[in-house]
Amino acid sequence: MVFLSIVSLLLAGFFAYHTNLCLTNTTTNETFKWQDYVSWQKKLSEARASAAALKASISGMSTEGKRRESKCKAFFRRSPLEDADEVVKNNVYDKGFFHNLHEVIFPPSSRASFMQTKSKSD
Repeated sequence: MVFLSIVSLLLAGFFAYHTNLCLTNTTTNETFKWQDYVSWQKKLSEARASAAALKASISGMSTEGKRRESKCKAFFRRSPLEDADEVVKNNVYDKGFFHNLHEVIFPPSSRASFMQTKSKSD
């Protein structure tokens, strides 16, 4: 019974993962590629924010007449790295929950309208 419960939990997780893939209309390969893309975009935006902060600090050092910021304010100031843009995935094949589910249950290749357009083009 313990073995069956462990296997059923694993299969339920596997089923939930693949249901999520079907409803978002993605493949496992696309999922991993998106993770790489999002991490690359996040690193790129952090590097841009860091470069902008460095440029601002260098230009701030050159102006000597400027009043210095207190240590307390400098400690609680937000980091420019936190202002980095959020990376958004844009899946062009995700057409919504119900349309994706309909496409999984009734694939376009098995529909009569698809067969008619295929025979007309031949």
